[in-house]
Amino acid sequence: MRFNIVHRVLPIAMMLLLGGVQLFAQADKSKSKAVWLSLAVPGLGEYYLNNWKTPSTGRYFIGGELVTWASYFYLNAYGGWIHDDAKVLAARQAGVKLSSAKPSNFYYTISKNASIYSYNESERRLNAGARVYAETEDNYWQWKDEHSRRKYNAMRYDGSTYKRLASYLVFAGIVNRVLSVAQTVRVFNRMQNSGISMRMDIIPETRTRARTQFSLIKSF
Repeated sequence: MRFNIVHRVLPIAMMLLLGGVQLFAQADKSKSKAVWLSLAVPGLGEYYLNNWKTPSTGRYFIGGELVTWASYFYLNAYGGWIHDDAKVLAARQAGVKLSSAKPSNFYYTISKNASIYSYNESERRLNAGARVYAETEDNYWQWKDEHSRRKYNAMRYDGSTYKRLASYLVFAGIVNRVLSVAQTVRVFNRMQNSGISMRMDIIPETRTRARTQFSLIKSF
């Protein structure tokens, strides 16, 4: 008799225990924490929800994040290097003194004008001298030839283009976070909608005797 009771009760107790462990594991996850992790590092929220095991899409968000910011820093730095090389060219071919502080838009201005004298003359004629440079050694420039000025202008344009492309990658990083958060929320909701239910079946064995069968059903 005792054996029959244990035989019937033990499977029920094990199923209840397994179901409780599964429900506890799901309830232990925080939606807000998963979202904040995805905002900090896209894909990290999915790793958190999946108990830090490799999820299906989290690794792609993390990979995209690494590529995005590596490209951002490279393009931004490369654009800066080109601008620096352009300044060296201006020093050699136009006599620009790099060690002194320059007025706002100075390096843009020298890309469009042959010398400080021609620029000041044009400003006096067209704008009553409103934006002339003081004709000092620190502000001096005079291109040796038109080819050098155009080369300098092209280098500044290329450097600015790389920096502009880098700024677009900031937007790509924001989009990656938005998509990662949306995927994290979807995974969390799917986990909440899944669960374990218990089913009881009464199976007749004879006309006067039947046995009870319990089973766990996991839904997704």
